[in-house]
Amino acid sequence: MTNREEYLADTDPNDPSSYLRIDTIETDFVTTGSVRLTFPAKPFRTYSILYKDTLAAPTWQKLTDVGASPPTASPRSSTPRP
Repeated sequence: MTNREEYLADTDPNDPSSYLRIDTIETDFVTTGSVRLTFPAKPFRTYSILYKDTLAAPTWQKLTDVGASPPTASPRSSTPRP
């Protein structure tokens, strides 16, 4: 990561455990057709969930924005697939 990317991600370059990641992925395709993502978040930050219909698709599309507010540590996005 560049210094700018590290700054924008609000991660600590001196802490190897400080990085953007998804902790859990839960799916319910049968009942609701949704996917739930859980990830560590910084307070007062907004995270965009992007997707592609296929890996070969040239661009990512925004599915939704998820806001984190104190004391939330792991926001969940439970949005039906597009």
